[in-house]
Order: sequence, then C-alpha cells, then structure tokens
Amino acid sequence: MKIKNLSQLAKFLDSKIKESKNILIVSHTNPDPDCLFSQLSLYYILKYRYPNKNFILFNKDYNYQKDNLKIINNDLRLIVNSLSCRKDDIDLIIGIEITNEERFGLIKDLIDYNKIIIIDHHNSFSLKSCYYYLEANSESCSIIIFKLANYFNFKKDLKFKINILSGIIGDTVGFRYIINRKTFLILSQIFDEKIKVFFLIKQIFGFNFFELKKITKLIDQIKIYKKKKLLVIFLSKNNKFKKINSFLEYLRLIKEIEVIVLLKEKRGKIYGSLRSERVDVSQIAQKFNGGGHKNSAGFVSNLPVKKIINFILKEI
Repeated sequence: MKIKNLSQLAKFLDSKIKESKNILIVSHTNPDPDCLFSQLSLYYILKYRYPNKNFILFNKDYNYQKDNLKIINNDLRLIVNSLSCRKDDIDLIIGIEITNEERFGLIKDLIDYNKIIIIDHHNSFSLKSCYYYLEANSESCSIIIFKLANYFNFKKDLKFKINILSGIIGDTVGFRYIINRKTFLILSQIFDEKIKVFFLIKQIFGFNFFELKKITKLIDQIKIYKKKKLLVIFLSKNNKFKKINSFLEYLRLIKEIEVIVLLKEKRGKIYGSLRSERVDVSQIAQKFNGGGHKNSAGFVSNLPVKKIINFILKEI
C-alpha cells in the first residue's frame, strides 16, 4: 500500500499517531549511521509534535555502550535492543529502511502489517503489503526525514542538523558518492559554521592506532579472485573489527578490484556486506533476503561461507 508523496506521508503519520498511544520506531538490523540518525531525528520531530505519546526506539543489534557514534549524539542511548511488550501493547510501528521482514529484528508475533508504516530509499524494498513511502532517488533516509521536518515546520536546532548531516555522510561516504543535485541543495540548508564536518567524517569512518594494527593483519586475510575482479574478506566470530565497513571504502579505491565482499561470522550466522561500482549488489543481497543500494548492500545468511562465495562468483 504505497504512500505516493511526502505530503501524503505526513498526513498519514498524523492520522495514525493521533489514534495511537504506544508507537515503536524501528531501524534495520545491523544498523548503519544513516538509519540510526534517521530514526533519532524522526523521534525528535514526532515527540515535539506529539509530546503525550509514548515513542519507543528499537534496534535489535544496537549497543550504545560500544558505539563510537555516541560521541556525535549521546541521545542514541534512547535506542533499546530488547522489548518486553506484546502485540496488543503496540499501536503503530514506523520502520526506518526496513526492506524486508527479517530486517525488522522483531519477533513475528509483533509484526502486524496493518500497523506498519515504512520509510525507505532502497530500490530493493519488498514489504509492499504494509503502508510504505519509498523515495528511491534519495541518497539517504536522513534526507527524507529532513524534508519531513520542513513539511511539519519543525525547528531544526544544531543537534538535529548534525544528525541529518551525519546520516548523509554515512550513506554517501563523506559525500563521495553523491550523484543527485538536490542533495547538495539540502546540504546548503543544513550547513552551519558551528558544525565540524571533518570531525563527523572522522568519527564515522576514521581509525585509531589500535584499529590500524588490526588492518595490517586483515590485509593478509584478503582473498582475490582476479578473473572476477572480486575481493573477499572473512571475519570469524573471534576476529572482531568495528571499523571494518570503513576499511571497505578504502578497498574500493583499488584499481584492479570491482566487487568487494565482507563476510562476518556473528551469533551463528554470516553477515555479508557488498560494495561495487560495476555490479548492482542490491540484486545479489536480495537473493539472500537482504537489501541496500546498487553500490552498497548487505544480507544475513545461514549458509556456509564457501557456498556464499561460490554463489556470488556466479552472480557477478
């Protein structure tokens, strides 16, 4: 049930929230900066607009204590990673970048499509049995939330602007992959001399000395499939590296490589991250019930690592 435009989304949110008491705002599993800051920014807008409503921020995989992004905004502590409520306790669920059911991270008993509104910008979106607003030409979900703030005449303080800017930085890798002219226009509206842009980029993508040592060890674990111009990194459950996705962005600069695959072992499953300039990796991620952008996507699988790699080799 598609919501056609931003105006319709705003009016639909208004009507649904007015008749709700407990509203769950959920961001996708294995969260990235854009989905987290979009989630928090939407909360700011809605809590200001509806102060008497109970908003719950949820992400199954989020751990505030271990997250470097809390330096940017410590309100990220409001995002919880466990719920004790029942289906009847939740009146409305607003999903941020939830492309399929698995990306909710919710137990199936809580998922009621009549109570769900999804806000997304991924072409791989597949949850069309619920209410959804899809803006596929938007380069980050934070941009959609910013435009929603404009529609509601929400006063954008410095904290809100930093949230939105951090989300855009995260999804465009420090503005490297912006291809939409409108994104620059929105950036001009967000710009504030008090915002230290390079500080945000360093917090999202930077490394410390300890992490730099880990990178030297990771380089030895890289496997290259020359004919396919594919680079693969596998991290076992005992080999953890928080900034691995940042490292992937540097690997994208290798001239001979066109597709990069990161496979991480976590909680008995394999978490995959895909990057490419040539291949539409969102199409590959969808085969594993994942999703994302044309150039950057992710998935979770129960398959062995070798089978995942062989499947990807056939797809590219």
